[in-house]
Amino acid sequence: MRQEARTGKPDDDDVYEGRYGLDDVRQAVIEARRVGVRPFCVTIDRSAASYLPYLFGPPGYTVLRDVQQLPQRLPAIYRRLVGV
Repeated sequence: MRQEARTGKPDDDDVYEGRYGLDDVRQAVIEARRVGVRPFCVTIDRSAASYLPYLFGPPGYTVLRDVQQLPQRLPAIYRRLVGV
C-alpha cells in the first residue's frame, strides 16, 4: 500500500488502485457469498461510507469512530452476523 494512502480502500503502488481494486474486492465478496461465506468488514476508516456499500452492501460492514469502541460493539456485531 502506498505510504500516503491512509484509508482501508484497496490500493497498491502499481495499477491496482481506484476502481480496479474496488472491483476485485467486490468480486471476491460476491464469490465468497456464492459458496456460503459471509464476509463482514469492521473499519475505523472515516471515508469508508464512500466505498464500503459498493463492496459489502449495507448489512456487510460497520464503521467505528475509534478502535476503542470495538470491545463495546463486538456483541452487537456478533448478533448481527449470526442473526440472533
